Amino acid sequence: MRFTKYGKRELKLFGALAAALLLLVLTLGVIFFRVDVALLVSLPFVALLALVVMFFRDPVRRIPRGEHRLVAPADGTIYDIGEVELPEYFDEPVLRVGIFLSVFDCHINRVPCSGTVEKVVYREGSFYNAWTQANECSERNESNLVMIADAAGTGVRVGVKQIAGQIARRIVCELKDGDAVERGQPFGMIKFGSRTEFFVPSSASFVLKVKVRDFVRAGSTVLGNLEAGAAPVEESEASGSEEPDVEPSAPPDEPDEPEGPGDGEADAGEGLEESPAAADDGTEARQ
Repeated sequence: MRFTKYGKRELKLFGALAAALLLLVLTLGVIFFRVDVALLVSLPFVALLALVVMFFRDPVRRIPRGEHRLVAPADGTIYDIGEVELPEYFDEPVLRVGIFLSVFDCHINRVPCSGTVEKVVYREGSFYNAWTQANECSERNESNLVMIADAAGTGVRVGVKQIAGQIARRIVCELKDGDAVERGQPFGMIKFGSRTEFFVPSSASFVLKVKVRDFVRAGSTVLGNLEAGAAPVEESEASGSEEPDVEPSAPPDEPDEPEGPGDGEADAGEGLEESPAAADDGTEARQ
């Protein structure tokens, strides 16, 4: 299992703490109680260690072929799809696709399309619950917005917004203004439960391929097709109903290992393109 560079500090801290507590409980349990009692008492610490390890996993993701196919920027469940106004960033209404990330989902964010980072806007805020208070979370929570110009070579501007939730209180983003980005490229993460939003202008020729309650995977699930020109937004069947052509991939740097729920890759039998490797050093939007 691979681990993300964005979680090295937490893996060391929480991993060491959980391992130390586990060892302490087992030792005291063996000395003062029976071995079976010691093992039973140690289960919560084993679960804590497993949760930390699973949270910072970095599964290999495969990118469907076709620059016009925009991929999901996060793992999670499509919570809402609708038109909103963002006058400070767009001069027209935009389609917003909201993705809820539970603590069990992989939290690495990936770039939905190729293009150039126009601006990165960090905003301090509150910590509303990303599931039960989605509107307040979207509007008022701590967030980091990445605006991408010339998305997929179409001249369209799109946006990806990382939003901290009630538990997630640290946003990591390594992108900066002027960076050239590629589809599926890891660019950061939101730690411990959160929400990610994708924005595309309503006038863009964007055909939606997902619907509310669909589960998506960052870098591999197609959110929709973006073409040059203008056309009304359409919502079609879920992404699982269409199997896009995919590019042959180079062998991954290390062998794939079994993954937990939500970590699947593209459908078996498809030619695949491995996601771009992340840079060596990431910067945090909030410490």
